[in-house]
Amino acid sequence: MLRGSARVTLAPPPCDAHNGAVSAPRNQRPGCFLTAFLLVVLCALVGGISLAVAAPESTAKSIQEMVPRQVQVAVGRDHVWASVRVSLRPSDLGLPSWQRWDRDGDGSLSAAEKDVLAGELRDRETEFLALTVDGHALRLSTARWRWEGEPASAHALGAPVTLRIEARTDLSVGVGEHRYVLYDKPSHADGIVPIRFSLASGMVLGSVSGARAEKRSARRLEAVVSQRAPVVWGTFERPEQP
Repeated sequence: MLRGSARVTLAPPPCDAHNGAVSAPRNQRPGCFLTAFLLVVLCALVGGISLAVAAPESTAKSIQEMVPRQVQVAVGRDHVWASVRVSLRPSDLGLPSWQRWDRDGDGSLSAAEKDVLAGELRDRETEFLALTVDGHALRLSTARWRWEGEPASAHALGAPVTLRIEARTDLSVGVGEHRYVLYDKPSHADGIVPIRFSLASGMVLGSVSGARAEKRSARRLEAVVSQRAPVVWGTFERPEQP
């Protein structure tokens, strides 16, 4: 069980200085959530989670099992954008390797074979993830994806993969109060998913309810959801311009 608090400190995505729109950061580095990983491990140790250091490798929980993915949601004045970063090893799926996707049997994954794997991983990692603003949900099941930090072909069957899934939907966020819901459910009982929710300039957060969440600024919320507390919901406002 995870005891204590888990605080994730993430930088907000860039805003358009002219219209306040929030867009995907141009340089999504693989280490974006490195701080989150380190804090999660520290929290696990302090809270009494056994990482099974002396146990056989097959019984030890990996960081990917504890933190299967990291989620970012950004609300602009005319759209909502979300990004899900997933880093997995074959063993995290209970597999010895990625061999079942090696269709030509050459001992590695080609670009085409990796595309098939990416589609299946996207479906798996967004199965429970639901992000809505004013009742409008981002369609993550058909979201675009891209590989990070890996060659386009000849990927080793035992090597980890890192995938970024991104979705954007047009949504007019007018003056007044608005509502949001952030939901995800990690497959492991001790797992958590950090979620960052940020607003464009001129908007302010209102109420926050549900799972562990902390307002890091008037426009940025950082939450941690788990199996026991899988949802965060609340309000934000776009005030009238003076």
